[in-house]
Amino acid sequence: MNKTKYVLDKTLRGEAIISDSSLENFWLSEDVTCSSPTQDICFYHASLPSAPYSEQLHIMGLPFADGSNHPDSKVRQFPATLRYVSTKTPLYPALERTQSSGIFDINYQEHILTHCHLHDCGDMSLQDYNAEALSQSLELPIRQFCSANAKFAYIGGDHSVTYHILKQLKQNGRRILYLHFDAHLDCGSDPLRLDHEVHHGNFVRHLLANQIVEHVIQLGVRGLRSLGQYYEHPRLSCIPAAQLNAQELQHILESLSAYHYDIYVSFDVDVLDPSVFPFVDFPSPGGPSAHVLLDVIRSLRYVPGIIGMDLVEGHGADINAEHIPFQYDTVIHIFSQLLHMLQQSVSIPERSIPHEYENNTITK
Repeated sequence: MNKTKYVLDKTLRGEAIISDSSLENFWLSEDVTCSSPTQDICFYHASLPSAPYSEQLHIMGLPFADGSNHPDSKVRQFPATLRYVSTKTPLYPALERTQSSGIFDINYQEHILTHCHLHDCGDMSLQDYNAEALSQSLELPIRQFCSANAKFAYIGGDHSVTYHILKQLKQNGRRILYLHFDAHLDCGSDPLRLDHEVHHGNFVRHLLANQIVEHVIQLGVRGLRSLGQYYEHPRLSCIPAAQLNAQELQHILESLSAYHYDIYVSFDVDVLDPSVFPFVDFPSPGGPSAHVLLDVIRSLRYVPGIIGMDLVEGHGADINAEHIPFQYDTVIHIFSQLLHMLQQSVSIPERSIPHEYENNTITK
């Protein structure tokens, strides 16, 4: 029985290095130009796979910090840091089948991302680091994602990028139910900016006021808020950190008839308790553990209609340092499960009620 073969790397001449799951036999791709293979590498005659655009999961970095209220924010370097840390657990594309080598999640004893075609589009090139330039740069890729019904994931950047992503989705005719993982409400009224300028501390208020999304569900929020910092709206629901679990979220999704909407998920890493991940601009104590958040994320893979996501507000680390803090491994774990959630969620192009939602229940 032939084993699935995976593309592991490329040589300096651009030749693909191929192996099977045993990692005992190795081949070079058919366009090898050397006179003979090495003792360990043999020729393998096959073309490299290329999945259709609509079947790829597109990842793009948004190194943007202009929407942050922090005077010395380090979130612009977050996409580069996550790319570097992710090299510890690479995904290898399959040569002959529509799958990848996947990742094994030891915590949950499951393989994830095995049928996922990841396409890293690199970082978005901005003509200028301001909101207008960001919005213009997002226009074309999001129009392409929507027209192809392709799924996508952005890595920020400060949380204001989510506002501009959702605004573009609205302009492409999408009715969005927005899931907002965050320690903060992001609905504040900033007297210094007179609340006219969208930033990472008030963009949810603007999403609702400008009718960009149909509903917002806030997950993991906590702490004290004064006048102007707390916001109530009929299209705003909240599960605070102390009550966050998969069952509570499922109850709200069912009450909102979530299958009628496209769902967008945004994960601000400061939702994690600072003891788990402290490298954020505005840490907030009393947050949920990684285990609680992973359970909620894993429950979402059974919810249809998730079209996109972002991961934002983490600090960049010095990738040239001898050691990168181990806490970034937790963020990679969460990001991997978010990507698997996105890849597993069934698309509903005609917004029909799926079988899983009959009788208002989600079957796993």
